[in-house]
Amino acid sequence: MTVLLSKPNSIFMKGLLRKHYLAKALLPLFLLSLSFTGSAQDPSTFLLQPRKIAVDSKDNVYVLHQGGITKIAPDGKMTLVSDIFFGDIVIDSKDQLYFSGGSSIWKMNQATGVIEFYSGDKNYGGGADGKLLEAKFNKIQSLYIDQNDVIYAADAALFFLKEIDPKAGKTWIEPNVPGRYRKIENWYCIRKISQGNVSTLKTSDGKLLLLNNVTGIAVDRDGNVIHAGGGYSRAVRKLNMADFTWSTLGGKPYKREWCPVYVPGDTAKAELFDPGPLLLDNKGAVVYLDNRSHRISKIADGKVITLAGSGLIDPCGQNIGGRAREGYKDGKSTLALFNFPKGMAYDSKGNLLIADTNNSCVRKLSADGIVTTITYFDRSKALINNY
Repeated sequence: MTVLLSKPNSIFMKGLLRKHYLAKALLPLFLLSLSFTGSAQDPSTFLLQPRKIAVDSKDNVYVLHQGGITKIAPDGKMTLVSDIFFGDIVIDSKDQLYFSGGSSIWKMNQATGVIEFYSGDKNYGGGADGKLLEAKFNKIQSLYIDQNDVIYAADAALFFLKEIDPKAGKTWIEPNVPGRYRKIENWYCIRKISQGNVSTLKTSDGKLLLLNNVTGIAVDRDGNVIHAGGGYSRAVRKLNMADFTWSTLGGKPYKREWCPVYVPGDTAKAELFDPGPLLLDNKGAVVYLDNRSHRISKIADGKVITLAGSGLIDPCGQNIGGRAREGYKDGKSTLALFNFPKGMAYDSKGNLLIADTNNSCVRKLSADGIVTTITYFDRSKALINNY
């Protein structure tokens, strides 16, 4: 069954969704048949604060934004497929979409367009492994799906822990984390969803693996967990699942609590600003978003490289937490300007689609280094400071 609407703000649908949302938090939603052809000059393609992106095998782009989920076809046609906002999105090899929603995971079947509950608990968080509908998640920070369609979730470890005590012998924690950051709310564990079961990554002798302040995750072809720690560690690190050791791929972990600097180049000297969501490109290189410096960077071949973004970084006295000057500018990637980008995905042609959140538009970084805008940009609705 398909619900036909003449416009996305249908009073009937809004009331229906509000009623079901309050009752069950999130419920399956029928595909909305609102379609429109989009371009950067067409106001009807405006997306309020897009945050996450996924691309399917046919290069359809799915964007999570404040208004819900919008599909952008390769020809530019845009379709609102849901007006519920989720936290993160991944897509498997069969083009099925998965969404995180707080303490639960949802799935949309491409054939029917129906969003169905997939795993976790609709009403309560927790820390239980088991079958999809028996497991509990606490607070999912980010999702990742590997080449075998195994889903990984960075989940707050609150329900697994009563206190952080390295001497207790029940946890295996990320090394060199200063004591002031070892608050219970700063720890995350990695949950794995495979073959109808949810499990939590542990050492071979059963110790819970704990990562600090996770802002993005990826998993390489060997099953090693790559994670970003923005704001605290300001680094991208790898957890080797063969021997449960950590190594630093980029940045100087916990060197600077305040006044971060961005130093690209040799990873032995490089410093990262505030790394967040990340992914692996087709060669296995780490690509990450830094929303406070408004840049997209890559860690590969022993170097940190700026792929796009050029906002002037404020002096420490202006913002000790670190921030660059946001803006909006297309063109050559190293001259382009962004505004707190928070999501990205590659298409089949090597283009990187970017959710430019505070500019409320979707940008494209082409394989040859040119930034363009593929949805409508409205400067009056962009959150750009007047510099």
